[in-house]
Amino acid sequence: PRAAIPRPLSSSEKYPPTHTHTHPEGMPAENDAFSSQITLLRGGWVKKPSRHLGRWRDRWLALTLHGQYQLPVLQTYRYAWDPRRESIPAATESVELALAIITANPGDRVPEARFVTHTFAVATADAVLFFACASADEK
Repeated sequence: PRAAIPRPLSSSEKYPPTHTHTHPEGMPAENDAFSSQITLLRGGWVKKPSRHLGRWRDRWLALTLHGQYQLPVLQTYRYAWDPRRESIPAATESVELALAIITANPGDRVPEARFVTHTFAVATADAVLFFACASADEK
């Protein structure tokens, strides 16, 4: 049984920056590749087709800011997480939005007709990811 689904954050709410990666030896890494601040801006449940089988699955979608320059990254997870209470798990998908094109209404390009409403697509040089939300407000 899945735990209660947390509501998505409203545009006026924001999780505080909470997670800083550290150097492998356990020492804080001030200015090297191991150091990055990750801020969760928004999170919520979506449906997403799997890469290999194309089956639509529930995924926790997180919009985060990474690193010194706080670049936006869209990541999917198998379960919801809160950076105030736990460390960040491994993502099933990760897309740097600075290098992506977002389509708010992908229309007939969505892999399955029953998920045409409340969908959006994120395209990179390597792939196109489709997401279906429960309502237009979550999109």
